[in-house]
Amino acid sequence: MEDKVSFNWVKQEFFSDENKKLYVKKGEVLLDPQHKNTRLFLVTKGKFLGYLSDAEIGNYPVFEASENKFIGVYSYFSDDHYSYSKVVAVEDSEVYYYDKVREAHTPEEMQRLSQFHISIVVNELYARQYFAKKMAQERHNDSQRLLKAEKMSTLGQMAAGVAHELNNSIGVIDGSMGRLAEFINKCVDSHGDHHLRDVFETGKKGQEISSEEARTIRKQYEKIKGLTDGQIRKLSKTGIPANEVIKTLQKDPSAADRINEFWEMGCTLHDMEIAANHSTHVVRSVKQLGVTEHQWSKDVSINHTISEAMVILKNLTKRVKTTVFLDEYIPNTEACPGQLVQVWINLVKNGIESMLSSQTEDPQIRIASGHDAKNIIITVTDNGPGIPEDIKQRIFEPSFTTKVDGLNFGLGLGLAVVQRIVTEHDAVIEVNSEPGHTEFTVKIPLIS
Repeated sequence: MEDKVSFNWVKQEFFSDENKKLYVKKGEVLLDPQHKNTRLFLVTKGKFLGYLSDAEIGNYPVFEASENKFIGVYSYFSDDHYSYSKVVAVEDSEVYYYDKVREAHTPEEMQRLSQFHISIVVNELYARQYFAKKMAQERHNDSQRLLKAEKMSTLGQMAAGVAHELNNSIGVIDGSMGRLAEFINKCVDSHGDHHLRDVFETGKKGQEISSEEARTIRKQYEKIKGLTDGQIRKLSKTGIPANEVIKTLQKDPSAADRINEFWEMGCTLHDMEIAANHSTHVVRSVKQLGVTEHQWSKDVSINHTISEAMVILKNLTKRVKTTVFLDEYIPNTEACPGQLVQVWINLVKNGIESMLSSQTEDPQIRIASGHDAKNIIITVTDNGPGIPEDIKQRIFEPSFTTKVDGLNFGLGLGLAVVQRIVTEHDAVIEVNSEPGHTEFTVKIPLIS
């Protein structure tokens, strides 16, 4: 008995008559609520959607049916035989129908088919519930995207005003920096000491040596007689070899403080220029936070954008072991190159700052590109302290940050900008983090 009412048996017995086969073109209506239906349809090819009509929202999908799914279950089994929804083919389709009404079946036939009828109804209920869940999830996702877009738009409007005010101030600082640098250079030249000029130029490169290197140089300075602990400490961080300082001290034993002062002047200028440039970058990021129109290209090399970012981060990456692996076979894709450069800068910068702030032992960061059949995949990995699980879900919020020291006073805009840019590229960003390993993965779809 069970074999006789299996799906394959029913399909062969009731839905294989070539005279009861219909071809339905895409867009054609199979069932209409205004007309009676006494047929039970089986889809053998294609796909259909059932719609309810609403005065406010128009046609609203309530179910879908593809191959080996039944259509017309409600109208076939109901007493009035009216379909409650309009059923439309969403692609060229093929159906077989069974049109013997229930009342025409003999009791023996009804008994044999009862199990099949029950399974149709149960499966129909399940399919409708599953589709309703799917539609509810899509509506929820749409509302979340809309809410996020509204938040970003509001934030963008606020950011534009703040950025305008900051830009004026930074412009004054940037202009004054040039004049101040010119004045200090003249003062240095007025001393007529070529060695102090070299010390000043060394300082203008910034503090390039690590703490370990400074400790090594300090041991050399400790052997020089006449230097105080304070002078030794300051000279050690300059990175100037002790033998060069000894030559100057032999001519003038009191020159140690002047060497420190000239190096400090150069280093201060360097730090001010870096801070001014960084401030300009922050203002630009703030201004772009709510902006969606940028220069796009259909032939962008992702590897090139990564290389540009690494050039900009050159000074910062010197402070950690940096590895860059670029897959040379990555195809070009459509993107906004300037925005992608900003993504890589933010991800790498965040990783390095996290490691330096936590004093990670042997800090390392790795940037890699690759691809699969659908996406270009970029990973940024560090061996820092990791992101606590309780805040991982909030790191892309515009106002969220865990930075509190120094210049990193907590605007928290970096990852919010990253999220916006990634979204605009129809890409996704994922983060996997635990102590000693944090990895951000960006997947950019390939051009189909």
